[in-house]
Amino acid sequence: MSEPITVLIADDHAIIREALETAISRASDMTLVGQAETGLEAVALNTRLKPDVILLDLRMPEMDGLQALRAIKKDRPEARVVVLTSFDTEDDIIAALKAGASGYILKGTRSQTVLAAIRGAHAGVSLLDPAVTSRLVAGVTALKAKSAESGLVTDRELKVLGLLAKGHSNRRVGEELHISTGTVKSHLSHIFRKLDVADRTEAVVKAAQLGLIEI
Repeated sequence: MSEPITVLIADDHAIIREALETAISRASDMTLVGQAETGLEAVALNTRLKPDVILLDLRMPEMDGLQALRAIKKDRPEARVVVLTSFDTEDDIIAALKAGASGYILKGTRSQTVLAAIRGAHAGVSLLDPAVTSRLVAGVTALKAKSAESGLVTDRELKVLGLLAKGHSNRRVGEELHISTGTVKSHLSHIFRKLDVADRTEAVVKAAQLGLIEI
């Protein structure tokens, strides 16, 4: 018989922790090894207990869930983190997935779904709540519609985005396109404004979501 999946719960609400503890205690293939009430405590227990899977809320005192998630993945890249939260905004979802979350489910979902997410994460399979998937699809659809309506980026800006996706520096982009570094920076400024992003990484991710480039 294989070893049970070890699970850490990180949530600042006692009633949520109690409900999760009950559900996990009834699963023969997993065991609860610890509970954290703050983000800092979650990071510390991850280091000390080395759980297979962590159920992590996004809004917690001392250190929020996203910060804790990044710290956990930095300390133990092999750790599987399933976000269990009430927040389903597109920004929260994408930020958590970019930070390395192995799943994203909403509070109020059935306990069997939570257990399935734990098993999936442990097996290397991501599970997204259907409501989360719908929100992401709606967001991408809206972005594509906006792109089609506005002719979002020019051909030259698409070439810049393609080179950014390859990790090229501004100087290298300029050399490839035979333009000055100043012109590259100007193109980047226009791209950031049009895509409503703050940096190169976000620009590449959103352009890929829009189907403008392939990564």
